[in-house]
Amino acid sequence: MHKCIKIMWHIPCQKVETVLLTTIQHAADILSVEGILCAKSPKLFEIMAAGEKQAVDKFLDEVYRLVEFPKKLGELEIIAAAKERDYRGVFRIMI
Repeated sequence: MHKCIKIMWHIPCQKVETVLLTTIQHAADILSVEGILCAKSPKLFEIMAAGEKQAVDKFLDEVYRLVEFPKKLGELEIIAAAKERDYRGVFRIMI
């Protein structure tokens, strides 16, 4: 079964470490989740993730883990979404 979610990531500071963004991309690659992470503003990121339901659920768990530990790096808002476009099997970061 296929699943698509939109994650709105509200961050309290202006800067997000590049290593955190590439870790999210790496998790998507390992789990075969496709989609995009893009900055909507300096303090708001949108993550679109699509793939098999179990893989997307594991990806969401990984994003939660990264954002919550070792210190809270913002708030996540999860929204069920329709797949808006063909991501061609890859997860991209557009900053």
